[in-house]
Amino acid sequence: MTNAAEKVVLAPDVLARSFFDPACWRVLTLWRDGRIRPVVTRELLGEYARLLRNLGFPLAILRQWVLWFTHAEKSVYLEPQSSPSDASPDPCARAAQLGEAVLVISAAVEPPPQNAPPSEWQTVRRVTPAQYLASLKN
Repeated sequence: MTNAAEKVVLAPDVLARSFFDPACWRVLTLWRDGRIRPVVTRELLGEYARLLRNLGFPLAILRQWVLWFTHAEKSVYLEPQSSPSDASPDPCARAAQLGEAVLVISAAVEPPPQNAPPSEWQTVRRVTPAQYLASLKN
């Protein structure tokens, strides 16, 4: 019997850095192996697709990534909903809140912007890929 995959949000920088950062690559392998399940919104899917396109991925490969990000067995894809005017300006935080993800994995965890609502930064935990991998060892 296997444990349920943990719902997380993968910031686009994790995908971009996975080509040269071993910790980011390992996070993607956890996804491939079913240990984590990314929460993806249409907005994040667009960011992932633009990123891969800018990296020079051919359209056929880009389509495979989109299918992977939206497949019910591999990801939690959330269809767009009308968002309230007080919704988070951060697409990763918004996805985490909508999809009830336990955290956001981001290669560049920064302090909250000065204009960010405090509740957003209190409810959405952010970790780097290295911090997330270290937490799995404990």
